[in-house]
Order: sequence, then structure tokens, then C-alpha cells
Amino acid sequence: MKNNLKRDAKPTARAGGETAALLSMSNGGTPRNGSAVRAAARSGDAVSAPVSERRPVVRRSARAAAKARARRGTRRMPVEKVIKESQRWLDIIKRHDRLTTAQKKRVVKETIKSFDTYFNTGFLAYRKSVAEAEQYASVEWTGEGTAIQDIMGRSYIDCLGGFGIYSAGIRHPKVVEAVRAQLDHMPLSSQELLDPLRGALAELLGEIAPGNLQKCFFINNGTDAVEGAMKLARLYTEKSGFISTLRGEHDDFTVGDRFDAGVALAYRLTEDVKQFPNYSVSTEVLGNWLGKDDDAGAENESSGGTTTYLSVGFRARFDEHIALTVAPAVPLTQDLNGDQVEARAKLAVALGFSF
Repeated sequence: MKNNLKRDAKPTARAGGETAALLSMSNGGTPRNGSAVRAAARSGDAVSAPVSERRPVVRRSARAAAKARARRGTRRMPVEKVIKESQRWLDIIKRHDRLTTAQKKRVVKETIKSFDTYFNTGFLAYRKSVAEAEQYASVEWTGEGTAIQDIMGRSYIDCLGGFGIYSAGIRHPKVVEAVRAQLDHMPLSSQELLDPLRGALAELLGEIAPGNLQKCFFINNGTDAVEGAMKLARLYTEKSGFISTLRGEHDDFTVGDRFDAGVALAYRLTEDVKQFPNYSVSTEVLGNWLGKDDDAGAENESSGGTTTYLSVGFRARFDEHIALTVAPAVPLTQDLNGDQVEARAKLAVALGFSF
């Protein structure tokens, strides 16, 4: 996609040496919907810009729309309270070492509520910082080196290192000094001008990387890293398939019970059973019941259910010891819990050996 960025050759002069530039983004030289973005140096004067009032259309399922309506019906903080709450947390940060016991308990209570309601449903169920923290959950508050203290003053040895961000230890003096020095003149990259530190880090990584690895692409989370690795794998192998798993296995996870029952009829196509190869066909109605999975004592609502399949099979026995069975099946009825995807069909292939 061609991206044409136009700037006024002569910026308009403002009082106090301030300048303003008119930028327009276009595709092939044609402005989109007549929109323009005006950028100006910070000043007390407001800079107006025509903005399209039309919002993009977002397609949502009926279930998602219903959930959105339910949230709107039960909320929420007015804007004034949101601002006041933000300021309260900023004050807590400033007074982090001077909080009373009552204030600490309130922070613990509010943290659990926020994680459960707004962050990630089910996250608290298998966290040892909650399940094994006795009366008050472990809310991290301060740390240094390999030691962490929660808000109630309990100490822990850090064996995780923040997935790598604390490889040099928490609040290492040299790291703190370097970060403080950078904050004093430019906290983060503007993403517009060239960042010298980004170039310097890319050079160092390119020089120590093995083989022909030289180019760097910086990202800020593991999800982007995995996505990039998948794209590189597809590019290199020229294949599109991936093998993945759902719900990582851990000590507190138990798969639900399963019960199968069916009725089958078979017909032998080869009259002499001692003749090889011999063939047979079958049909079967199979009922499958799955119980809900248990995750740290909490039932997974998107697991379990009942399905009835109709299967038609073909079997070929090549000799007294080896047989091959192929049996496609289609669901007659499905009643699955939660947001599970219903199956359209399945295929069973079995190679049997007998001795």
C-alpha cells in the first residue's frame, strides 16, 4: 500500500517561535473523506481539525451484543469518579511506604475484586498468591535483588524473575541509575524521530546472534513473538498447518468423566471368513456423554455435554492378524455447554493387530 505523507513546505509562524504543520494522509494522492490532521507545538491555543463523524461498522454476534447491553445496563462509574479514583491510586503510589494497616487491607480487597471482575475471569482460582496466602492474598509491593515483599510485609524469594525482566535482579542499582537518567531527558521513543538507543541495541544483538541472524524487530510481548515465529515458519516451510493444544495441563486440572454407549449392526461381504482379504460393513448409533472439566475446584462452563453420532464403517481384514477399519460419523444431536464449537463430522481410522 502506497503511503503519501504531505507536509506544508513553509510552516506557519506562531508567537514565541512555535510552528504548526498541516499533515494529510492519502492513498494514491487522494485524501480520505476529506480528513486532515493538524499537528502543532504545545500551546494554550486549541487547534481545530475536521474529523469525520462516521464510525466504522463493527460486526458482532448476537451473544456479544447481549453481553454489551447487560454491561451498559449495570454500569458504571461517572467520569468524575473515575478521575478521583485515578488520583487516589497516584496518591497510594506516592505514599507506598506510609500506608496504614486499614489502607493495605483495602488495597488487597480491591485488587482481588478488580482481577476477578475486570482483568481475567478464572485467573485467581489457580494462583498460589491467593489460594495459599491465608487471610490476605499476596499483593506484590516492593522488592530488591531476589526478594519480594507483599503489601502486608511478608517476604518471598523470586524464582521467576518476571519472565526475564528481572534477570539482573529487582531494582539493580545500575539499572535504576540508567532508567532514571533516561527519564530525565526522554522517557520513551516518540516513534517519529530516530531512536539512537534502539539502533545501538539492534547492533549489539545483531553482532552476538549466531549464524546469519542480523536484523532485529522489537516487540513488547510474548504473543507477538509467537505470532512472528508462526509467520516465519509458514514462510520457510511453505505450509500452513499448526499443531496446538487447548488448556495447558497442571496439577489442579481434571478432565471430566466420559460415558459412551451404542448399538451397532454389521454385515460380512465375504462369505468365507477364512478367505483373505475379507470385507464387512457396519452401522452404529453412538451416544457420548462428557462431564465438565474441573480447574482448581471450579467447573469449566465451556466443557462437557452430550452428542449422538451415526456412523457407517468399512472393515478390511488382510490376514489373521491385520485389519483396517474406516468409519466416518455425523452428529445427529449435540448439546454442548458454554461456547464450544459443534462438530460437523468426524472420521475414525484404525489399524488393528492381533496375535
